[in-house]
Amino acid sequence: MTTAFVPTPSQWATKTIDLSPYASQTAARIRFQLRSGWGNVTYLDDINISAATNTPPSASFNVSSTNICAGQSITFTNTSTNATSYSWSFPGGTPSTSTAASPTVTFNSAGTYTVTLTASNLNGTNTATASIVVNPLPTPTISGGGTICQGSSVNLTASGGNSFTWNTGANTASINVSPASTTTYTVTATATNGCTATATASVTVLNCSSLDEVMNTSNFLVYPNPATDMITIALQLASAEPLKGELMTTLGQVLQQFTIAPSQQQITLITDGLSSGIYLLRISDGKQAITQRIMVVK
Repeated sequence: MTTAFVPTPSQWATKTIDLSPYASQTAARIRFQLRSGWGNVTYLDDINISAATNTPPSASFNVSSTNICAGQSITFTNTSTNATSYSWSFPGGTPSTSTAASPTVTFNSAGTYTVTLTASNLNGTNTATASIVVNPLPTPTISGGGTICQGSSVNLTASGGNSFTWNTGANTASINVSPASTTTYTVTATATNGCTATATASVTVLNCSSLDEVMNTSNFLVYPNPATDMITIALQLASAEPLKGELMTTLGQVLQQFTIAPSQQQITLITDGLSSGIYLLRISDGKQAITQRIMVVK
């Protein structure tokens, strides 16, 4: 043959070679060898080497809120791409970890926490983070309350917040109440950070008796008598007015003075500093008085 051989379109051949057995090698040499006896010219054209796509994951997520009050929950919505598994870390949260795609987590303690999402696939891992601020709750308290006589009133004062709302509808720190029966009052305190908490106080209402009924010897129970270290005075009927009391020697020397407050039905006197002997217990409403003998034994 005196002219060069040029293949026709039908003489071209396409060959596919699997290179996956050499994937772990840094380099590979490919040799093309003509083994036919029909010529000595080899034509090569369009050698394409292709590989599978090895795309690593991209971690990302959205949060329902980044600033909450202690005890509230946040939903984390996963927006990662090319990931096959997920691992969450929630310092200060419940749960503290998760492998769910989009978990909901409760944060009970105030603080600033960094949430981390790790997205993974066969080609690697990728992380995304977000900072969560958990604000403290106010700690409201109520002073006042206690026991009153029917028809009386009492002041309740709230503290431990920036503003207050009572279940009565009042929006002041202090309210005056006169319940007809025993009632529990609730106040909601709001802090400057917007977080809220509640406190309660009960007002016990007694159907108090007149002074004439109260100032009756049979209304008073004194025990133990004889006494050693202390003595208790119990009233079966509560008084709407304060009563004055005195513990005296039999010669009239006043050793202790005390007051039984309105609606109070019990008071305890300490007698451990008294010597053994007979003493007088005197209770007065300012107009009349009753006196009872007590014995102290050591």
